[in-house]
Amino acid sequence: DAQAQNIANTILAFKKYQHPRDINVVIVIVRHRHAGDDEQQALEDRYKALLNKQTSVERKNVFLLTTVDLKSSLVRLEAVLYAAAQDYYLSMAKKVRKLKDKINRNTQMALHVRHQFKIA
Repeated sequence: DAQAQNIANTILAFKKYQHPRDINVVIVIVRHRHAGDDEQQALEDRYKALLNKQTSVERKNVFLLTTVDLKSSLVRLEAVLYAAAQDYYLSMAKKVRKLKDKINRNTQMALHVRHQFKIA
């Protein structure tokens, strides 16, 4: 699918530019026409598989939104973005806590204080 390939190329370019940073990507694809539930699920699964394979974006971070039933789609989008944000901040907190023990409190006071703020 040309659209999925275009999305994958855009994400790969973005990840290449942001490489040193620890980021999570959430892909939201908006469709303007309504598909049946089975067709919608099949299309979403196809996009998830293709984008996961090409860009290593987690399947749960690929989201297909339709404009026909906008209210329920936005509720679902909110839940997906909330879960992605929670996962990201929990992983970052774990990463910071692991580094805390490696800092010498007496010789690296500024770094120790910085990590205390990050943990808080």
